[in-house]
Amino acid sequence: MNRIAIYEMPVPESCFACLFCLPSDVRSGLFCRGADLITDDYHSSRHPDCPLKIVSSCASADKTADGKCRGYQKSDIDDEPAKECMNCEKNEFYEGGA
Repeated sequence: MNRIAIYEMPVPESCFACLFCLPSDVRSGLFCRGADLITDDYHSSRHPDCPLKIVSSCASADKTADGKCRGYQKSDIDDEPAKECMNCEKNEFYEGGA
């Protein structure tokens, strides 16, 4: 039986800043454990085949003028940000976590 797990983390700006990239055992440079590829040239950006995906609801959330996230709603009836948004440091109301 195949099982799928989701690990939530802030999406890094580059492979160099990613928790899944480690120094390569085979050669000098970075190796991505998530995608099983060399990421030497991605010190300031993410590899195009990066397996990390932004949760679609987060990507579509409203943003403030300074780029902070307002959070996404769980339903059309509930206008409060989702609980996970309130614990996100990119949220405009973030106060250091729960």
